[in-house]
Amino acid sequence: MYYSVGRYVHKHPVADRRPWLVLGKGPTAALLPQIDTSKYHILTLNHACRAVTPTVAHFVDLDAYQECRDAISGMACLPWYPHVDSKAGKKHLDDLGLAPDAVLTYNSTTASGRTKCPTVHTVRLRYFSAVAAFNIIGMAGVREIFSLGVDGGTGYAPQFDPKDRLKNGRKTFD
Repeated sequence: MYYSVGRYVHKHPVADRRPWLVLGKGPTAALLPQIDTSKYHILTLNHACRAVTPTVAHFVDLDAYQECRDAISGMACLPWYPHVDSKAGKKHLDDLGLAPDAVLTYNSTTASGRTKCPTVHTVRLRYFSAVAAFNIIGMAGVREIFSLGVDGGTGYAPQFDPKDRLKNGRKTFD
């Protein structure tokens, strides 16, 4: 996997072959205390970074990243054009002054027609950050990926505040 720090490309720093766990905010995230998280690299979706110390905290929406910025202790990952109001924004990470903070970046398919960051891959993204998360991990060659809290539907695990539920106007996470 390659990622961009500013305009420079580096090989992914994770050398060990532990499987990855994608953690969202759905109902099964309530099982997190029963999981030995040391057995996994963890990629969190949005506010799930507040429940565990992730290897990578992934955000598609700029507002979710800004709300969680203080809780990110590992690497953050955002598309080159983070979403604003549920669609690719007009400004890329450099324009927003976030490139040094948002260590990992990728060109998202939702930003078609915009200038791509030439040093990173394009990742398929639809409506939810889980789509990009699984695609990013898969593009890195990882073949063992588990998920918790990526349940679909409309429910949240009790440890998450449902105030931001489905801001993108969709009726369900399915």
